[in-house]
Amino acid sequence: MTFTIDFLLDLKQKLNGNLPGEKAHRLMLPPNRKLTPNSTNNTTPKISAVLILLFPLNDKIHLCFIKRPSTMRNHAGQISFPGGKHDATDPSIEYTALREAKEEVGISPGDIQLIGQLSDLYIEVSNFLIYPIIGYIEHKPHFSVNEDEVSEFFTIPLADFSDKDNLKMHTVNTVTGPLEVPCFNINNEIIWGATAMIMAELITIISNN
Repeated sequence: MTFTIDFLLDLKQKLNGNLPGEKAHRLMLPPNRKLTPNSTNNTTPKISAVLILLFPLNDKIHLCFIKRPSTMRNHAGQISFPGGKHDATDPSIEYTALREAKEEVGISPGDIQLIGQLSDLYIEVSNFLIYPIIGYIEHKPHFSVNEDEVSEFFTIPLADFSDKDNLKMHTVNTVTGPLEVPCFNINNEIIWGATAMIMAELITIISNN
């Protein structure tokens, strides 16, 4: 997949249409996990946003990912997009995604062009409702990683997520014990859970001609 204006315009148009949402999310849903809040639980989900940043590198579309520190309360050690909790002072969910990306990987919000968002995604184990925001930069960004919030940082070509050879089952350690989950295994990095479900929807949208 090459980074072109036509690709971005086509993606923007598709994001304004009917999104696959839950149907795509279920392709990478860990076993025994729900996609909707428990009706008997009166706790309101916490709102968060992540930034899916597209940019060109070596004539391919790339995305940036981070690995959460092992000391974090929720999703410790997992691979995710830059992002975090929506603050009451944030004027919009898009602002949250841009603010968090600035804090975690040093990308200036003014450099990012937003083109839309994917379906929101509920994460049962942490009671978060995630809003995935998609943006792009026309050149490789200068990243400045905040080591207090990010233990590792890397980029992956978008096309690697369309390669069926990268779809695997893998056993991960969770707070409830070992769990065999569907994942993307790319360059020995295991991408599962919310990030994998978000990528499943993005790839489904892109592949839908």
